Amino acid sequence: MPSKPILFSIDVGSRVSGIAVFEDTTLLDWSLVKVPTSRDPVDRCLMMCSAIETIVEGVLEKIEGERTVTIAVEVPSGQNRPWARGLITLGMAVGMIIAYLTALGYRVVTVSTAKWTRLDSPRCLAKAVRAKKIEKVFPTYDPTNDKSLDGADAIGMGAYFLGLFGNKES
Repeated sequence: MPSKPILFSIDVGSRVSGIAVFEDTTLLDWSLVKVPTSRDPVDRCLMMCSAIETIVEGVLEKIEGERTVTIAVEVPSGQNRPWARGLITLGMAVGMIIAYLTALGYRVVTVSTAKWTRLDSPRCLAKAVRAKKIEKVFPTYDPTNDKSLDGADAIGMGAYFLGLFGNKES
């Protein structure tokens, strides 16, 4: 019997990034990476890359057997709103994380915010609405530890990528 693929979905933020881990379509775990906003943007991005590598490597050490590993990274799109601050740092973080994980030899794919945030709806859903939907679909998600809702977004993006919401991209 072939082993099930592993997906890490990363909702990159300029301050907090969410990471979800799936085995096939089952949510295994999720976590948050927080970096201090007092640091220079480049330092913050490097800290985030290092923390994400630590999480990915830690999860993979616990998994038995050879697995196909995919890392899906959210890329901003359609965020031309006046309140969308920190997009330069966010863009730097997305680019650095993609380059960093690719250099480590992982298969890295991108997922458009404008596509996945619909979660089977005709329009993009607000972050809080998405989080409620994620909580219903994935009972292991606990929003009490996810003030920024970036963990919910990482789970939602991974679920979309796997075809659980909308079109399958993988």
